[in-house]
Amino acid sequence: MKGVVIKIETIKQHKDNIYEYYPVTIRLENHKTAIVHVIPTYRNYAYWLPVLKSGVRTVLDNLQFVTGSKKFLDKDIIPHIVSKPIQIKQLQLL
Repeated sequence: MKGVVIKIETIKQHKDNIYEYYPVTIRLENHKTAIVHVIPTYRNYAYWLPVLKSGVRTVLDNLQFVTGSKKFLDKDIIPHIVSKPIQIKQLQLL
């Protein structure tokens, strides 16, 4: 499944103070939104770090929902970056 990152929030504390996480909101190809909680202390953080660095408007592929969920994406699936957002400094004026 494909999607585009539409929001990366600042790090938040889990309600039970178990861990901190980055909530990332992604607009899917069916125009619905899904969320993935990227947790810096988990091993799968390495999968999502390039997405966090690339930022909003990054297009992703290989997304899957957590089994039984229609809102949360599986953070253990490695997202594939299809395209990164164009930065203003990359544009060249004629």
